[in-house]
Formats: sequence, structure tokens, C-alpha cells
Amino acid sequence: MRDHTRHRVNWLNASTPIGLLVARALGLEHKHIFSLHYLVRGYDLKFPAADAFVIGDVIFIRDGVVITKPLFDHEKHHAIQYAMCGGVLMWPLYALASSWSWLRARNAWQHNIFEVSADLRAGNYIV
Repeated sequence: MRDHTRHRVNWLNASTPIGLLVARALGLEHKHIFSLHYLVRGYDLKFPAADAFVIGDVIFIRDGVVITKPLFDHEKHHAIQYAMCGGVLMWPLYALASSWSWLRARNAWQHNIFEVSADLRAGNYIV
């Protein structure tokens, strides 16, 4: 999926505006970065526990985490998944995939189709 298409779809399905609202509610500022994404640094919530996560085209990065090309590509893949899953409809689908992984491996990522297809190693997951 092309970047401009993904970006438009994620605005239309409301996932990117929701991501920007979440950033604002947490008191975090965003900046535009390469490939029509927004980068938000400094989230310190316990959930999700990942180094980074995405809501639409908004990439949230935990304090102290460096956004490497593999990590950016991993999160960009999730942004594409938001576009393909209809925006926030990805949340219950992701929860279902995480539950399936938990049943199989006692973790939420190893057998989660969303994480596997985005490349577990690139997302800093222990494989």
C-alpha cells in the first residue's frame, strides 16, 4: 500500500485523528516524520509495554528508545494494518490475535499474526 493511500485511509477511518488526540490527552507533542507519519516521544504508560506502538499513522515511542529503521518499518507495517482493518476495528482483532498467542506461547506476540507479519525482531520482541 502506498504511503499517501495509507495516510488518507487512516485519516478517513479516524485512527490517525484518534492517535493525535491520545497524544494530546497525554500531554505529548508530535512531529511529522518521513513517510507521512507522526512521531510522539515520551509515553510512559505501563500499557502497552512495547518500546513503540501505533494508532493510525501516529507512532508512540517510549522514553529512551531509539527509532531505528527496522523499528520504524515494524510500526509502519502496523499503520498499514490499521488501514486494511478499518481503523479502530484493528483493536478487537489485535486483542483476539494476542489472546491466541497467549494461549499458544504464554505471550501476546509470538503467534500474533499482526506482530509476526510486521517482523518480531524489528519490533524488538524476544523470539
